[in-house]
Amino acid sequence: MVHKVPQGSTGNKIELAVENTSAAITRHVMVEAQSPPSWLKFEKSSLTIDEIQPLCEAVAVFIFSVDETASIGTELKLKFTIRSEA
Repeated sequence: MVHKVPQGSTGNKIELAVENTSAAITRHVMVEAQSPPSWLKFEKSSLTIDEIQPLCEAVAVFIFSVDETASIGTELKLKFTIRSEA
């Protein structure tokens, strides 16, 4: 999926649905943006979801801005890691 985000824009949002496919409650789920470029500014680059009930999902919402120094037409693949307590 490709989204076009204007140079110098603020208040942009990425929403990631995190699903707990297990039969147990999952606690302290950390969702983190991996190595974003310097021109992409997240309000918070990592978020913690306190718990996700079995067979349910929660949404991690990342708010970001794109600096004026970003090259126009640059394509970027963002990677996020998701981990929880054992």
